[in-house]
Amino acid sequence: TIKLSTKNVLSVYLNYFNGKGPVRVLGPIDLNTIKGQPPLPPTIKFGLAAATGAATAYHEIEGMTVTGLPPDLNIAVSHSGTFTPGQTGSFQLNVANDAGAGPTTGQATVVFHVPDGLTPQSPSGAGWQCSVAGQAVTCTRSDTLNNGSAYPPIDVPVAVASAASGTLTATGTVSDPSDSDPVGKTAVDSVPIGALSPDISITSTHSGNFQPGGTGTYVFNVSNSPKAGPTTGPVTVTF
Repeated sequence: TIKLSTKNVLSVYLNYFNGKGPVRVLGPIDLNTIKGQPPLPPTIKFGLAAATGAATAYHEIEGMTVTGLPPDLNIAVSHSGTFTPGQTGSFQLNVANDAGAGPTTGQATVVFHVPDGLTPQSPSGAGWQCSVAGQAVTCTRSDTLNNGSAYPPIDVPVAVASAASGTLTATGTVSDPSDSDPVGKTAVDSVPIGALSPDISITSTHSGNFQPGGTGTYVFNVSNSPKAGPTTGPVTVTF
């Protein structure tokens, strides 16, 4: 099987009839990078050469089909920075179509599983229709994605539980009814949950009126916010 995409990317597959299906033996080769390679022609022509000799020669091609290439979607999941308990964070999902594939012809579906400890909020992305059910975010769209192109990203904001800790892993998948290649259809992203910083405050008070030649006492009260993290070093009060 010879596959040539509209982006001029060539792959060759052989079927050894061993039950494993066609195996890629050449490519993907971007023909655009080969010096002197002409652009992809708009039409395909097949020809047969005549034979010489007294006997009649018969030429036959069996099982030949010319079809469009299926799409080959892939997904990437990322986040920015460290998530902090009690705060918010955001994931970004990016869906692209391989340059050596064909355009999408059906509905693309992205399912993003948010780990426990994070609560998905309202996802958004230009052209995407998104919904949230529990810890799962589902986004779909049916417009055509050409090979070598990408859809606009999906942003998934999350609320971080106050008890969240350690490293949490989110998983995203993408599917298309015409795309049967399992490679690149799942992506994971691990996000560290950072410790809360302390939030120290101080107040000072005194009792009564101070008299010349007498004594007086100041009282300093140091406290940490209930929603903050613990102190991890010495606390210094300067008066």
